[in-house]
Amino acid sequence: MKLRGLVMGAVVLLSSACVLLVNPHAGGQHCALTPAASDCVACLARRCQASVDACCTEGTCGNIVTLVERCASTHDATCGELGKRSDSSDAAEAELARCASAQCAGLCNERSGKSASQCAASRSGEGACSCQIKDSTTELECSEVTYPASRCCASPSWPGPGLACSCSPVVCVPSGDGCFCSLNAYATPGSQAACHDTFCCATEDTCRCNPTRPCALPEVPVATCGLDAIGCSFEMKRVTSCSVRILP
Repeated sequence: MKLRGLVMGAVVLLSSACVLLVNPHAGGQHCALTPAASDCVACLARRCQASVDACCTEGTCGNIVTLVERCASTHDATCGELGKRSDSSDAAEAELARCASAQCAGLCNERSGKSASQCAASRSGEGACSCQIKDSTTELECSEVTYPASRCCASPSWPGPGLACSCSPVVCVPSGDGCFCSLNAYATPGSQAACHDTFCCATEDTCRCNPTRPCALPEVPVATCGLDAIGCSFEMKRVTSCSVRILP
């Protein structure tokens, strides 16, 4: 079988006559996707390298590596096919598809037009992102599509200079004998994305659950505290995407 872009540390061929040693490549023992300058490829190398390595041999994993490299090169409808592979009966193929969708969807995405925003993933992890309008732009798609466990909230006049927009997940933390949930870019140890108890009560941008304390106005009773129960604060507006692109 042929190895696509697999950079091996050393290859040893044994025979009765000789032993051949090949010097290690500077790249180390990993599958090197192309194009090397792609932000999508860089993200996969940083967050999904083990899954990429498992599918590097041509003819394995439904040739998903070919799909990944085309997405990274063209950013066309091919990128949308990656997520569909997460249901593959091939475990390695499904794992790479899931990792690409969960960890790098904002960069391994279909693109059109020209970016007009500077977006970045949260330093605390892959679950949040934020955007600003600046002269220097980035290609990261910061939206509820690429960050599906998040809610995107923006300044009322967004987009515009000096304004902000962010997509953040729900973070639930213990509070007394219950829990308290809100949108938060920083997930603390032990936090959850949802919680439930006898009484769960939501306001615009927070939600709490408690075994004994009923809801009180302006709280609204909800079945569970989670993404569906929490919105943006009153001084922000809900948007589905913080990224801004100028279409041709």
